[in-house]
Amino acid sequence: MRGALRLAFGGEIGGIPAFSPAAGLGVGLFRGAWRVELTGTYAARSLAYPEPAAIGARMLVAAGAVRGCGVPRWRRLEFPVCAGLELGLVRAVARGVADPRPAGDLWIAAQLSPGLAWVPTRFLALTLALDVLVALRRPGFHVAGLGELARAEPVGLRPMLGLEARFP
Repeated sequence: MRGALRLAFGGEIGGIPAFSPAAGLGVGLFRGAWRVELTGTYAARSLAYPEPAAIGARMLVAAGAVRGCGVPRWRRLEFPVCAGLELGLVRAVARGVADPRPAGDLWIAAQLSPGLAWVPTRFLALTLALDVLVALRRPGFHVAGLGELARAEPVGLRPMLGLEARFP
């Protein structure tokens, strides 16, 4: 049994309905062609109404996931295919209004995550993954009197590039 710690950066569209920069952290246990992971991601972005454009919100999504993976290998390449469940918080803070009130709501999504890892040494891997997120709960946000500003997408994407340390 071996362990792994991964730091990744990329983007996301899903919990926030516009492409947003994202960062992620993952820990995993693996042996042979199987792997179990706990991951966390964070993405944030400002959104605005078309009119009046000065009114909008700063939105963020922070989520954690548990997933299992099958990991076929060929030489120094690995092809992980992971499936799991993501649970998190989507939060919005209004801007451009007199009394901004933060609002938060639960985000739940199923994940399917194909990827690629190049493993140049026993202790290091460069990873590329595309998380496909199927929303099981789609939070939405609005500013009073202006209608809905944002609602989580039914299907989202999160491309991530990461560096993984493996031990022992």
